Amino acid sequence: MLWRAGLLAAVLAAPVSASRLTLAIGSEPLGQSDGGQCEQADGNMPTALVLTESDVERWDAQTAMWQLDAQRFPAAEGGRLSERCFVLSLDGKLLGRGVVLPVDTPRLTGYQTLNLVPRGQALWLQLTSGNHHNIHLLYVRELDAVLGTAARPASP
Repeated sequence: MLWRAGLLAAVLAAPVSASRLTLAIGSEPLGQSDGGQCEQADGNMPTALVLTESDVERWDAQTAMWQLDAQRFPAAEGGRLSERCFVLSLDGKLLGRGVVLPVDTPRLTGYQTLNLVPRGQALWLQLTSGNHHNIHLLYVRELDAVLGTAARPASP
């Protein structure tokens, strides 16, 4: 009986696991800038929204896209997150920063881009090296290490 009390005390005293992934989206719109100010963004920027792996409903490792919880972040809400800076951190360390843009934007940028991709009622995110020519996916391995275990796999 004493060991049960000790076990219960240990479980209650155990630290709650902190989020490994933090995606902060700035509160200041880009305006007419090309997004260059996002290259200087850090964890101290004023934020409109901070997401963690708990906000991710599905992860597709092949396309490096992740779906936000559609109940809390419907596709129609993507517009309010667009045209802002983002800062992505993993385990408390800066991983990337750049601009948040809708995937179909006419705005061209060579900065790291968090693409907002509406699919039905859901909002999907994808990180790329820019949004014009010669782009490639960013941080696939790092995101998969977190989201591959935290979210459900995407349906084929």
